[in-house]
Amino acid sequence: MSGVLPACARSEGLAGKEAMHGYVVKRGMAGNRFVQNALMDMYARLGEMDVARRIFAMIDPRDIVSWNTLITGCVVQGHVAEAFQLVTEMQLPSSSSSTEDERCMPNNITLMTLLPGCAALAAPARGKEIHGYAVRHALESDIAVGSALVDMYAKCGLRRQGVAKEPGCSWIEVDGAIHRFMAGESSHPASAEVHAHMDALWERMRREGYAPDTSCVLHDVGEAEKAGMLRYHSEKLAIAFGLLRAPAGAAIRVAKNLRVCNDCHEAAKFMSKMVGREIVLRDVRRFHHFRDGSCSCGDYW
Repeated sequence: MSGVLPACARSEGLAGKEAMHGYVVKRGMAGNRFVQNALMDMYARLGEMDVARRIFAMIDPRDIVSWNTLITGCVVQGHVAEAFQLVTEMQLPSSSSSTEDERCMPNNITLMTLLPGCAALAAPARGKEIHGYAVRHALESDIAVGSALVDMYAKCGLRRQGVAKEPGCSWIEVDGAIHRFMAGESSHPASAEVHAHMDALWERMRREGYAPDTSCVLHDVGEAEKAGMLRYHSEKLAIAFGLLRAPAGAAIRVAKNLRVCNDCHEAAKFMSKMVGREIVLRDVRRFHHFRDGSCSCGDYW
């Protein structure tokens, strides 16, 4: 049920969600913390924050997921001050125990949720506090936190104080060796072979109906040049290398240090169907399992 409710939260209409909540109560699952967290997330996404708060009040003990779920709901619904108050409360001893072990400390999810709230309020002082916490707790190197810090400083007009954004990179393991690729790069020993194979895949995808999403390229260049830049994105090159070197029929497993762009996501769907192989792409958000032209994320990530 804790897996069904998040999917239900993304569907349209309140009636079905209330029916699902009723089912949870009737089946005696309303006291299950995992289910409570999922219910809270569902109502927060709907903007029903009063219901989300009531569910939160019933959770005992609360875990980091409970706190982060309500904090996220507050930020998304514009209750940023309340979100910061919750961060203070979560670090206090729980009502059921006075030991420090029972406290919940903000993690990378908490920080990357709060930082957009700082940007929305144009409150760089709050953002700097979060940045300091991230440094003290070794969270600054987290890709998502780093990106959120850069975005926060930029939106608050403090570009020089942002952290450096790591360039996009994708990698794949073949025969025990890690092979890394950067967009358009040619330093890999097999670059010529990989680019040639990507060219062949590209032409075949175009014949199958694939159209490059040039909105993913922010450079002020022509459409043809944008399409050419998309062709050699790092995840595409890593997938092409995997198709060349991985054992026949084996899944192609690629990782990326940033969020996969919309175009590469669409291209991976086409490639999985064309070559009849599973492609697993792990980006900073989640795992994407591409099979027969579809992705496990349902194009939502």
